[in-house]
Amino acid sequence: MPMDAGSLVDRAARRLTPHRLDANGILFESMDFLLETHSGLRWLVLAALIAMLVIGLARWNKDSSHHPVLVSVSSIMLDVQVLLGIILLIVNQTWDDLFHPVVMLIAASVFKIGKIRTAKVEEPTRGKRLTVVTVLTLLLILVGIYI
Repeated sequence: MPMDAGSLVDRAARRLTPHRLDANGILFESMDFLLETHSGLRWLVLAALIAMLVIGLARWNKDSSHHPVLVSVSSIMLDVQVLLGIILLIVNQTWDDLFHPVVMLIAASVFKIGKIRTAKVEEPTRGKRLTVVTVLTLLLILVGIYI
């Protein structure tokens, strides 16, 4: 049975949109909200990490480290971003291209492990290591977003 152009467009739209129907046929609009939140939060995560990088470079030769509140806020935003990404990945069941999720999980892991390991180090080494971890995390995030 040949398909008309309308049904092809409908199939493509269903595949590209993050909507799922429940047993009663009710469309969950919350997936749009999650996708938009995930997309918008990326800029806040990048801004927080860039701020950490700027502060880290400005204090490179000094005895002080990053601002602890900025480090915590960056960590929490990155955690929320990863959680939203995992939810979207599972709900949308998009298993074709796993490069983005894998790279983002690696970036979040690098940041978390680096944050934990630098907490046990004395100043000024702590600030320098956290700056290096921030650079690695930013590079991984940019690779995950744009490649």
